[in-house]
Order: sequence, then C-alpha cells, then structure tokens
Amino acid sequence: MTDQDLGHWGYEGDIPILEDAFGFVYNITNTTNDRSYIGRKYLRHGGRKTKTVNGKRIKSPTFGKDTNWRSYTGSCIALNNDIDLIGKSEFNFEIIIWSPTRGDLHYSEQFLLMSNQVLHSDGFYNDSIPGLKFKPYKAVSQEDIFKYGNVKGNK
Repeated sequence: MTDQDLGHWGYEGDIPILEDAFGFVYNITNTTNDRSYIGRKYLRHGGRKTKTVNGKRIKSPTFGKDTNWRSYTGSCIALNNDIDLIGKSEFNFEIIIWSPTRGDLHYSEQFLLMSNQVLHSDGFYNDSIPGLKFKPYKAVSQEDIFKYGNVKGNK
C-alpha cells in the first residue's frame, strides 16, 4: 500500500489503493466528552453517468469524481455544531473499515451502528440508523468486530 493523502482522517493498518475502494465507515470522537458518531462516506460521486436534457444525453459533470471526503466532518447537525463551537482539533477522525462495494459499505455501517446500540446511548451523536438497502458483499470480519465492535462512545 502507498502513502496516500487521507486529509484529516486517521487509519491504523494498510491503506487500500483508493481507486479500488468504494468508501469507508468512520468514527468521529469528541475528545472533550468521548461522544462519538459512526457514519459512512463514498469516495466518488455515483449515480447516473448520463442524463437526458432537452432530448439529448449528456455526461454527468460529477460522475466518478472525488467527493469532499478528505475534509468531510459528518452529516450530523449536532456534531457539526460542536465542531464549530469547540474546534476541529478537539475531534478524532478515524476510518474504521474500507469497503470495496456499496453493499459492503452500507452493511458495515449498519452492523456497527446496531452492535454499538447508538440509539440507546448518550455516548453517540447518532439519532437514526439508515435502512439496510443492499445485500452485503461479505460479512463484517471477526477481526473488525473484535477491534471496533465497542467504539468509545458506548458506555
């Protein structure tokens, strides 16, 4: 694996070739109170390659281009309010799992959200769990379960 720019994200382990990854599951931790947020982020814009405008098919201007993942701070309003209030330096941004497919990414996030019971703990910013939409490519590994199955915010 090569030395690649991950922005503000940390990752323990070998970084995959980014062109081979669909996205990642992440954990953002507020270091002042150990409250966490688990989420997922796509590396590139997806959707349709082309669209029809005035009867003509045109190429999507964003399809396949990088998202803002290197500077992304999550979609949670409460989390982003805290980042604005106390500063980004008071948060740890950690990539938990790299995913090769959309299904694997969605399943991994769902699994970690449910196994950490984020909706039943004040230690998490998460206030919802998105619906499971895809059949997973593979199950979350026992190593990932052991290593990340109990993220800091779950008390």
